[in-house]
Amino acid sequence: MRFLTLVLFLTACDSVEERVEKHYESGQKLLAEGTPDKAILEFSNALQLDAEHVPSLFAIAGILEARGDLKGAFARYAKVTELDPKHAAARLKMARFYVLGNTLDKAKTELEAALKHAPDVAEAHALAAVIALREGDDTAAKAALEKARGLAPMNAEVLLAEIAYLRKTAGPAQALTRTDEGWTGTMSFMQRTLELSDVKIEGNVLSFTMEVGPPEGRGGPPGRQGGTMAQTFRGTLEGD
Repeated sequence: MRFLTLVLFLTACDSVEERVEKHYESGQKLLAEGTPDKAILEFSNALQLDAEHVPSLFAIAGILEARGDLKGAFARYAKVTELDPKHAAARLKMARFYVLGNTLDKAKTELEAALKHAPDVAEAHALAAVIALREGDDTAAKAALEKARGLAPMNAEVLLAEIAYLRKTAGPAQALTRTDEGWTGTMSFMQRTLELSDVKIEGNVLSFTMEVGPPEGRGGPPGRQGGTMAQTFRGTLEGD
């Protein structure tokens, strides 16, 4: 009984901030283990204690986006940028959403804010290239793309932006060639972690199938060690 009383007393002494961090850290651990449903409960618990806990809001937004709940994800990314205008990752997410909605002025505003606080993020420059292509500015698209490639030539978003640029400026054949070359390089870079198949362009849609498995020697979520999972990706290419 004394021991139980002591435990309860010590728990009660935890500050709100400490309890928030415990829930957040638990959520991150669960997310890394591949249990987003449990993770989101921990992040929600953190937000019950502190409704403005930015890391938990951002984490929930990412889970909702992965589930396809774009409306819910957008609302939380927007809240993150409201609470922390310097949150570059959330700004970049907002920019992507605005590009999807073809609201390019707002996309550029968010992207400029992201680049101001994180100028060396390859995905941001790749998105700048996509926006420039939509606006018909091939020169600006090329400059942004070169910056992105200089930062991360094997990045998937950079490759997609490059394919979009080639499709518009050099034609679908060149874009398809770059798809093959790019993913060959990516596979070499990632070694046995990624296996791609069915890479093709149909109209203005690039698609490929990826076999995803845990990196060698690092295991994976409980119950899935050593396994792989097939996932098909599709991305819209810019251009006429």
